[in-house]
Amino acid sequence: MSSSMQDPHSPTTTRFTAQFLVIGGGVSGLATSVALRRAGHEVTVLERELSLDQGEASHSGYRMPPNMTKIFYDWGLEGELETVGVDSGCFHVIRLADGATLTLYQKDEELMREVGGVTMSVDRRNLRRVLSSKARALGAQIRMGADVVSVAEDGKSVRLRSGEEIQSDVIIGAGGTNDLIRRTLLEETPDFGRDTDLVLFDAVLSLAAIRDTPALKELLDAQPDAEHVWFGDRHAAILFPISSETAAFHLYAPRLNPQGKGTSDIADFDPTGMEPRVLKLVSMMKPTTTSLHIVEFDPLEDWVHPSSRCVTIGQGAHPFVLGSLQGPAMGVEDAAAFAELFSHLRGEDQIPTFLSAFQEIRRTRCQEICDVDSRNLQEMTRPNSEITRARDLAMQTLYQAGTPLYELRTLDDAQKRWADTWGTYSYNAEDVANEWWHSWGRPQLLLTNPQSIKFDTLDISAFIHDTSPLTILMTSAMFKLCRASRPTNAIRSSTTVARRRMATTASGPTRSSAASKYVLLGTAAASAYTLGALYPVDLFTFISPRVAPPPPPPDHPDAIALVERLEKEINELPALRELRTRFDSAEWYESRPYATLREERRVNNLTAGALRGAGRLAVPPVCWARKNESEAYVFIHVGRGLCGHDGIIHGGLIATLLDETLARTAILNLPEKIGVTANLSINYRAPTKADQFIVIKTRLVELKGRKASVSGVVQDLSGNTLAEAAGIFVQPRYAKLLSAEALHEAMGHPKGHAKDAAKEEASVV
Repeated sequence: MSSSMQDPHSPTTTRFTAQFLVIGGGVSGLATSVALRRAGHEVTVLERELSLDQGEASHSGYRMPPNMTKIFYDWGLEGELETVGVDSGCFHVIRLADGATLTLYQKDEELMREVGGVTMSVDRRNLRRVLSSKARALGAQIRMGADVVSVAEDGKSVRLRSGEEIQSDVIIGAGGTNDLIRRTLLEETPDFGRDTDLVLFDAVLSLAAIRDTPALKELLDAQPDAEHVWFGDRHAAILFPISSETAAFHLYAPRLNPQGKGTSDIADFDPTGMEPRVLKLVSMMKPTTTSLHIVEFDPLEDWVHPSSRCVTIGQGAHPFVLGSLQGPAMGVEDAAAFAELFSHLRGEDQIPTFLSAFQEIRRTRCQEICDVDSRNLQEMTRPNSEITRARDLAMQTLYQAGTPLYELRTLDDAQKRWADTWGTYSYNAEDVANEWWHSWGRPQLLLTNPQSIKFDTLDISAFIHDTSPLTILMTSAMFKLCRASRPTNAIRSSTTVARRRMATTASGPTRSSAASKYVLLGTAAASAYTLGALYPVDLFTFISPRVAPPPPPPDHPDAIALVERLEKEINELPALRELRTRFDSAEWYESRPYATLREERRVNNLTAGALRGAGRLAVPPVCWARKNESEAYVFIHVGRGLCGHDGIIHGGLIATLLDETLARTAILNLPEKIGVTANLSINYRAPTKADQFIVIKTRLVELKGRKASVSGVVQDLSGNTLAEAAGIFVQPRYAKLLSAEALHEAMGHPKGHAKDAAKEEASVV
């Protein structure tokens, strides 16, 4: 390893050096080059612009949350970031209409210390300079003006516009939503996203000019390091310092030309209904201010190229809305996780496995955070209504009482996630990647190619650290058994035999060591059995589950008692009770699908008939759905009699439940309220254990005439994702000839809700 590779923060270094090409010199691309060089790989970055200062929105500001800055700190960049960035001290929420403070969320110093990072703002150009300098110092090559136009089918080379061809072991697309690898993956079905009818005006303003206005000077002097956020009627604004001389100003507004796709002009912006301070900030924006349409994208199904040699990361893999807080952070987390995985690379044949693992460990995390950021923007720009007035009153009440925002348990999910940030900020991408390696990657490699594993001191210490005491005990016992049973050498030197005889004569006959070995082995085996019976390891319960009795007959007293107990438990689930107490609960309704289904229809229904009963689907689900049918939570208990592998719910049943819950949301949005499944795509993320409550969350993604697209996720009550799905449901052409009564009876859709929701929406407008 060259001297340029030395890093003071002791990264894990690979045993097999691979060649990586990174297409795109943005933040995620440069971060990936830094991370891979720290891991010991060769990296070349190809950036089509001639300078890092060029490119769309190159002068915009970034808000960097702690889960982003702590990665940079681990890479030894703390000093550089403190030089170019501004530490954010608090989060100030203001009502756009009158300038009233809704809440002031001070930075939690203890939380920052625990997560290892800080909230910081920075000019995007300066951040790119810091990362490019670090990458070059570590030995990465950064080629400016290198415009990549194609990728070879085998995924091992790219061609530049100049005609030059560059070979590589792995190609990483880091070019955002226009990334070449992303476009290649979407070649058959291009994804242009869904226009939200919002536009983002993005400007960098002089702090000196801002302070020339007394009201703005007072705002900055009161909270000089704050991030000021204005919530408004279909509008929002954010002001935050990005250096000692400048501040970034983001203005969200309805698109000025809803029919066109051209760039909106700030000169045509209508500032009616905004407080004076925001009006002054808008007047300071130049006519050439960057404006970008806010577009939402569906999750990319596959991040990895069919060649298993190319992958897209950052915005290309999981696009966030523009101006998002966590969008850049997820790109940096991608870089850290990707490099940590490839620091364990032993050979070229592992590359496809590692690329698949990267998508596996990052997909759910990124989608969950993306959903939160999208909902945050929706909350900031929510149209005026009774809901926004209740929200504002609740936030102001807490603020005036000096209560932290996260203490308000009646806020909806997006607001709670915004306030209670521990789960988001404490996430460590490198730890997750390392856990995958020790739990799955290394054992798989040991099974398929044991010669490739060279156990050194680090391997052994990692094994002891990562493995349960029971497994270590069993491994030790097996090792002792192998040693005790190995054949002795048939030929011994006469000198050795003579020495043993002399020792025996001098001290008397020695006790056989075999007896002590067997005693030790027996003790270890008995201890392992006892510990395993009392505290079974998940892996062993999957391999050899405990025997369970069959489900009792429906009229058996045990069955009746079980159903009664589960009925009580499902109605008292903390997650369900929390939904019932939301401040916007009037927008939702609760129902029990199949609970009132007539017997003649129930007996021939799969989930309400054949699968219903103790030990199976013991009680009807509880559905908590929006009155406009845009999303729903469905709580279900899955029993031991629904397993494929004993103790694990059959994947086909999970597919059935997803089909029915997604179909419910889709059908209730179709014109005739009748539909059939056209396509259902499922990704299983973890085994679903039997005898537990699960929740299926569904969301309407798109409605076009007779076709509805719905997404869904299956989670346990701890929030662990078990499966994800996306479905397309269509209304048959003959739907008007059919009756939807039986279908709605099965789905538990109360009559009148659709009309009530429509009336409420009309009254708000």
